[in-house]
Amino acid sequence: MDEFKEANIRKYLSEKLNGRVINVKIEKLGSGVVGTGYGVSFKLNNKLHKKILKTLFTENLSLDHHSDRARSLILANENYNSMEKHVKSIDVVGVNNKKELISIGDAKEFFILMEEAEGEDFFKDLENLKEELDDKTKAKVVKLAEFLVKLHGNKKDSDSLYKRKIRDTVGSECLMGVFDVYPEEVNWTSMGEIGEIVKRSVDYWIKTRNMKHRLCEIHGDYHPGNLWFKEDGDFTLLDRARGTWGEAADDLTAFLINPIFYSLAKKGRFDGAHKEIFDLFWNTYFEKTGDREMRTVIAPYFAFRVAVVCTPRFYNDEFFGDAGNARMVRSKLFKFALNVLKDSEFNPGKINNYLD
Repeated sequence: MDEFKEANIRKYLSEKLNGRVINVKIEKLGSGVVGTGYGVSFKLNNKLHKKILKTLFTENLSLDHHSDRARSLILANENYNSMEKHVKSIDVVGVNNKKELISIGDAKEFFILMEEAEGEDFFKDLENLKEELDDKTKAKVVKLAEFLVKLHGNKKDSDSLYKRKIRDTVGSECLMGVFDVYPEEVNWTSMGEIGEIVKRSVDYWIKTRNMKHRLCEIHGDYHPGNLWFKEDGDFTLLDRARGTWGEAADDLTAFLINPIFYSLAKKGRFDGAHKEIFDLFWNTYFEKTGDREMRTVIAPYFAFRVAVVCTPRFYNDEFFGDAGNARMVRSKLFKFALNVLKDSEFNPGKINNYLD
C-alpha cells in the first residue's frame, strides 16, 4: 500500500508519539477473514518499539465503503481500551488525499460542513397543489425524473454492493430499523402485519440478491425534502445517503411514495394532481430507461418508504389534521405495502386497489 511508505509512517509516528522516530520497518504478517496485519518496528528516541497495524478488506461483510471501515475501527478503538486484559489500541489512522497518515482516534463525535441550499424543497409543491398540475410543477417533475435516468445510467460491476443494498433495505437502518423506532402500540397496524411485511421483504432478498446487473449509481434518499428548486427552475440535491451504488428502485420509491401519501392525507384517496405527479414521473423515467424489470424488484423499497412516512416520529397526527385521518392514511399505506409485496410485479395502474 502506497500510504505505508517508510516516510509516511515515520512522520505520523513522530507526531503521534511526540518524539524522534527512525529506522522504520514494515512487515506483512498475514491476512485473516476481514483484513491484513502488518508489524511496524521503529526506534523512538533511540528505544526500539514494535506495534501492529491492521487494515480491513474493502469488500463484503458490510465493509464496502471507507465509512464502514472507519465505523468498525473507531468502535474497535473504544472497545479494545475499555476491556480488562484486552490488547490496547493506540489510535485509529486515516489516509488523506495526499496519501498521508492522519490521527482520528481521539475523535468522539463527527460533523459535516457543507454549502447552504437555495430555494424551496419540493414538499412545498406537494402541499400547495391545485386541482390540476400547472406547467411549472410539471417541468420540475420531468427534471427530477430525467436526473435519475442519467444518474442510474452509471453502472458498476459488484456482486457485493448489490447484495448489500437489498440486505440493508430489509434490515439495519431501513425497514427493520424504522419499525424498531415505532411506539410499542399503534392503532393502525399489528405486530402480525409488520411481521408479514418484513417476512415478505426477506423473500425479495432471496429473489433479487444475485441481480448485480442492476447495480447503478443512486442518491439513496431522493425524497422531496432533499430536492430544492431555485427561482430559475434549477435544483439542488441534499443528504445523499447509504452509499454511492445501489438499486434504482430505492430512488424512485423515495420520491413516488410521497404523491400517494400526500393525496391520501389531503383527500383520503389517490387521484387528481398528486396522481398526475406520480404518472408523469413514472412515465418519464420508464419511457427513457425501458426498465421493465424494476417492476419485479420494487416492492421491498416501497415497503421501506411506507414504514418511513407512517412513522409518528416523522409525521405526527397533527400533520394529517386529526388522529382519525392519521389512522386511515397509515392503515391504507400498510395495505399498499403488503399488497405490492404480494403481487408478482408492481402495476402503477393498480395503486388504488393496493390501498384497499
